[in-house]
Amino acid sequence: MQFTPIAVAAALTLAAVPSWPAPGAAPLRVQVAEIVDRQGFERPMRAVTLMLPVGFKYEAQVAWSMTPGGCQRPYQPQLRAQAADGQQAIALLPGEGWGRSSFGALTQG
Repeated sequence: MQFTPIAVAAALTLAAVPSWPAPGAAPLRVQVAEIVDRQGFERPMRAVTLMLPVGFKYEAQVAWSMTPGGCQRPYQPQLRAQAADGQQAIALLPGEGWGRSSFGALTQG
C-alpha cells in the first residue's frame, strides 16, 4: 500500500479531531424541523428535513416564483428559527440559479 501526501495529511487531520465532546461539555441536543411545500404539488409534500437546536421555534415554507429573469430558482425553501430567549437565530438564505444559452433570448408565448 502506497501513502500519498494527501492521504497522510487527511489521516493526521482526522486523528486530531476528537470524536466525543470534551469532559464537562454538554452535548448538542437537536430537534427535527421540516420545510413543507404546500403550493407546488397536488398535496403538501415535505421538501427539506434538517436539524435545529432543541427549543428553537421556526417558521418555514417553500416560496414559488415563476417570474422570468433574475438569478433565483423558481422555488426557494425559506426558514427562520429563533431561540426561546430571542438571543440566537438561524435563517436559510436564498440560493442562486444561473444558466446560459447559445441560442439567444427565450421568447414568451
